Amino acid sequence: MTNEEKVKEWSTGCSKLSLREYLGMDILTYEKYQRGEYVAEVVSIYEEALQAWGVKSQIHKASEELFELGIAMHHWYNDKVTGEQLADEIADVEIVCAQLRFLIGNDLTNNAKIKKLQRLRGRIEIAKKKTGSN
Repeated sequence: MTNEEKVKEWSTGCSKLSLREYLGMDILTYEKYQRGEYVAEVVSIYEEALQAWGVKSQIHKASEELFELGIAMHHWYNDKVTGEQLADEIADVEIVCAQLRFLIGNDLTNNAKIKKLQRLRGRIEIAKKKTGSN
């Protein structure tokens, strides 16, 4: 199966994922997440990274990881890297983005994300009307 076929398969099945599957957590980690322990542990790691290397370094690291993900996505789509290699880059980006979120504030980021999702929902509705799909 090509990666293009995998994308099509994923897009039809993604709505069936549970929250645990979406977050990519094993059951024990998910239970910690539900109790709030996982989040506290992760926030502690972000704090330590910022203290160890500083804000400027972590911002540069985020830029580097985003660039690497862009390249990996291109290569994955053209079957030049594996899904595992792409997943590694996605994980790196999720970590540095979460550090940036921690740095500038969760509320600020959440508000921006809500606006972006509302805009995306509007665009989806417009696209559905154009194609006549539900």
